Amino acid sequence: MKKKSLGHYVSMIYRHLQIHLNQEFSRFGFGSGQYLYFIHIAKHKGITQKELSRKLAIDKATTAKAVKKLQELGYIRSEQSRRDKRIFHLYLTLQGRKDITRNTGHHERNHSGYGKKNE
Repeated sequence: MKKKSLGHYVSMIYRHLQIHLNQEFSRFGFGSGQYLYFIHIAKHKGITQKELSRKLAIDKATTAKAVKKLQELGYIRSEQSRRDKRIFHLYLTLQGRKDITRNTGHHERNHSGYGKKNE
């Protein structure tokens, strides 16, 4: 029997984690993809879309799609910068804050170190 590589097991774990997160967050109308953005916006109030893309190392188009989805679901809002009208800052809505509060234990328990390396 051929031995499986470490990469195979990492890939398998990743796929199962994505399935779990998608199931867990389906009640909010989004999956694991939008969850990263949701949590990051919650932790960095007023972050811009450009900063969000850079911090998550995800291209701007993908970030724009995720932000649009979260806005359509009523979890985040954007606010135009007073200094530069081209810039919009992202914040959780009241609904977003309620849902993050309900899931804070999960978030802190499973993602407490998320994003700290690149900040």
